[in-house]
Amino acid sequence: MNEATARSAAIIGLVLLVSSLASPITLLDDVQDSSESNENGCLVCINEVMADADGSDKGIFPQGEWVELWNSGDSAVNLQGWTIVDIGGWTHPIDENSWVDFDQLTTPYSIEPGDYAVIAENDIGTLRLNNAGETIYLKDSTNITVDTVVTSQSSNGISKIADPNNSNSEWIDAESPSPGQVNVNGGGGSGSGGGGSDWVDSGSSPWDGEYDIKFTRIMPGEVPDRDNDW
Repeated sequence: MNEATARSAAIIGLVLLVSSLASPITLLDDVQDSSESNENGCLVCINEVMADADGSDKGIFPQGEWVELWNSGDSAVNLQGWTIVDIGGWTHPIDENSWVDFDQLTTPYSIEPGDYAVIAENDIGTLRLNNAGETIYLKDSTNITVDTVVTSQSSNGISKIADPNNSNSEWIDAESPSPGQVNVNGGGGSGSGGGGSDWVDSGSSPWDGEYDIKFTRIMPGEVPDRDNDW
């Protein structure tokens, strides 16, 4: 090998060495730039859960179980093909049948920044949350888990939210259900997305020990074929 050939080979080898060292740095930068999330590790997050609905767990919202999502980011996110999955394997679709007020969305399947999406059972039969405690996964259209929450035992008609004092603990009871609205006693967003306008509190509440007897329900109108209220 003559001197010119040796010099050329050395230059080529140096170029290849520099390229191999630079490539991992470039790839790492790309990954870092693409991983956007809030402090909980998600942009669209589970924000509130009704696992033990007052009355039947099925039914059309506001009856039945539901899961509220919140877009914590600064841009709209398309949820077409996303699902809610529980630890038992039940998979509930996020679509025009489960999304409350879907027909009022500006863009179908799009959850706007700061807004909410209430995903209800709506007689579909696949939102089957365990009242004794549940692990719930929010999955995107590629089946990647976007968010995971673990709830403690649920009480009838009382929703679950993240503990504002301990983000790593099981979810706690909300003061009152607030689908489509900011959580009453916890974190989450303050937007005004669809899904909250039809909620009617059943009036049930946990025992606080203050009174011996509490009103639980009132019939203000006459029952058909009867002449008395109760």
